[in-house]
Amino acid sequence: MTPPPLARADPGRLAIFLDFDGCLVDLARRPQDVVVPPGLLPVLHRLWHRSHGAVAVVSGRPVAELRRFLPGLDLPLCGSHGAERSVSGRRTERMPVDRDMLAEAARRAEAELMSQAGLLLERKPVGLGLHYRGAPRRAAEVSDLAERLLPGLPGFHAHHGKMVVELRPDGIGKGNALDDLMKRGPFLHRKPVMFGDDATDEPAFEVANRLGGHSVKIGPGPTAARHRLGSPRELRRLLARLAGREGAA
Repeated sequence: MTPPPLARADPGRLAIFLDFDGCLVDLARRPQDVVVPPGLLPVLHRLWHRSHGAVAVVSGRPVAELRRFLPGLDLPLCGSHGAERSVSGRRTERMPVDRDMLAEAARRAEAELMSQAGLLLERKPVGLGLHYRGAPRRAAEVSDLAERLLPGLPGFHAHHGKMVVELRPDGIGKGNALDDLMKRGPFLHRKPVMFGDDATDEPAFEVANRLGGHSVKIGPGPTAARHRLGSPRELRRLLARLAGREGAA
């Protein structure tokens, strides 16, 4: 697998889709502890202008969190794996879910396991994240907990990512989000480029491949992506080159 042939590409011909954690920023033990490098925001801002608006962040994080980490940017944001979208202006469209049902599942998760050291329950607007990065040996326990919670969450499924099991609504995913954005301006009639690092990005890689674009895996591991970069730092360097600010990220 080779690095993507994108360093000299014209951003005006691309539709660029970026995962956040493990992609734009390095992973942290807790989601709230990630650090946005100082040069990243100006690079994304310039890239958004050079592409005439065809840059989007597609993440498992809620849109509100993405805005806090990426302040002042007008990028389209697809949060919660596409269940939340803020594409035109600041308004966020969100898939409706039973909030009481989700709250009860969160209460059970905390009571049964997730309050213990090294584990973290992430409450999302349309789902739950059961993190075990601080206690990787407890992966099986967390997976078992997710399966016990699912009967109380009809219409949800468990998705396994990097040191996390996510409980999320059926029918959503980054692949669907990318496919939908490619049908509207400013992404329409461009070549999609999807950057991601996790199992949740694989459906989006497959859509980018199907549409004749580029798919780029950040880091190791099996993947449907056709290209690879070694780390978020390498991706930030590539984005800086595309944005015309080499060395800024």
